[in-house]
Amino acid sequence: MEKKFYFNAQPIVALNNYREYEVQFYELLLREMRTNCFPGQKFFDLIADEAGNARFLLFFEQQIRLMLQSEKINTISINIEISQLEYAATHAFLENLSDLSTSIILEITEREYVAKKTVITDFILYAKRQGYRVVLDDINVHSHLDAADADELGIIGVKISYEAMKQLPMPSFQRRLTRFDAKMAAINVDVIMEGVSEEAQVVRLFDLGIKHQQGYYFSNQETTP
Repeated sequence: MEKKFYFNAQPIVALNNYREYEVQFYELLLREMRTNCFPGQKFFDLIADEAGNARFLLFFEQQIRLMLQSEKINTISINIEISQLEYAATHAFLENLSDLSTSIILEITEREYVAKKTVITDFILYAKRQGYRVVLDDINVHSHLDAADADELGIIGVKISYEAMKQLPMPSFQRRLTRFDAKMAAINVDVIMEGVSEEAQVVRLFDLGIKHQQGYYFSNQETTP
């Protein structure tokens, strides 16, 4: 599998009042060797059954351990799809990595939250017992998640896609984002905006109170001499 896939580490940052940022952790992003892009359906086909999921997670565990040996990276986040939550291999994967649980944040996609609420809730509580922290990914300000859910689950963050939000008229974008951020801040849950690709976006989001951001802009900053 190492001949087909690899992982990029993309920084998630926090900005201070001077718009200076500090990396909080890195998200591991799955990429295909041939295209340097997310493998899409190839990945979903692979994890469509218990055996394929087990093969992928064995590879994933090896890559995680290698990544955390880096002097630069000491905390990572990893994505777990809803379809993986009920597999025995996924639970074994977390148990095998429990020695590194304080260095790993789990990102769980929220888009099927209503249909799979019990499954997601049970999995999050299980993961937290193993010592992992949890972020809900791919939510939006119309999310099925509310502050009471977030507080009860003890998650540390929620991620919103800038690409999805920017389709809204700017006044609506500002109102909804500011309102949602205030709800999450009240229970100490960070709102992280994904997909930030240029400095103007960084400034606009910062001025709206969004201090946690992620995207190619910060990846490029890291590689700039």
